[in-house]
Amino acid sequence: MTSHCGTSRIAGCQFTLFPMSDRFVDIILSSLREVDSSKVWMHTDDVSTCIRGKRVHLFDVTKALFFHAAKTGVHVAMSGTFSIGCPGDSTGDVYMDESSQVMNQAADSLNQSAGCRFSLYPLGREDYMEQIYQQIDWSKTAGVDVSHSHYATRLDGDVHDIFRVLEHCFEQVQQKVSHVTMSFTISANSPSKGGQ
Repeated sequence: MTSHCGTSRIAGCQFTLFPMSDRFVDIILSSLREVDSSKVWMHTDDVSTCIRGKRVHLFDVTKALFFHAAKTGVHVAMSGTFSIGCPGDSTGDVYMDESSQVMNQAADSLNQSAGCRFSLYPLGREDYMEQIYQQIDWSKTAGVDVSHSHYATRLDGDVHDIFRVLEHCFEQVQQKVSHVTMSFTISANSPSKGGQ
C-alpha cells in the first residue's frame, strides 16, 4: 500500500504552448476555445498554464490543446510537467468529484504525427530506475517508436498514441510511488523533424 504525502490524489500539469508563428496569440486562444476544460481547475499567467484535477482529465485537456494547435499546420511545441502527490497540494480539490468521462473526444479519429521527449521521476524511492525502466520497456510495445535521448526517452508517432503512453507511464508509477513528476516536450510540424 502506498502512503500519500499530499492531502488528496489530485494531479496537476503546468505547461507552456509554443506556436512558432506570428499568429501565436490567435492559435493559442482558438485552441483554448475548442477545448472543453470544464472538469479541471485552470490558471494561466504570462509564463504558463496550470491545470489540476483527476489524472484522466489532465491528459485529456493537454492532449486536446496540443492537438488543436498542431492541426493548424504550424510548427507547435508544448513543454510541461505532470505531478501528483506534492505535499500539501490541495488547490482545486473540488474537481476530484467530477466523473471520469473525458470531454475532448471529437478529434480522436484524426491523425497528427509528433515527436516527444519525456522524463519520469518517482521521488523518494531507491528503486526509481527500476520503476522508470519498467515503463520504457512497456512503451516499446505501445505502437510508438521509442529511442534514447539525452536525459530522457524519445517517443515518435501519432499524438494520441504519445499521450496514451505518457498517461499510462504516469498512472502505473503513481500507483506505487506517492510523489511522482513527469516532464515532457512534444513537437509537431517541425521543419527539422528528426534532428538530434
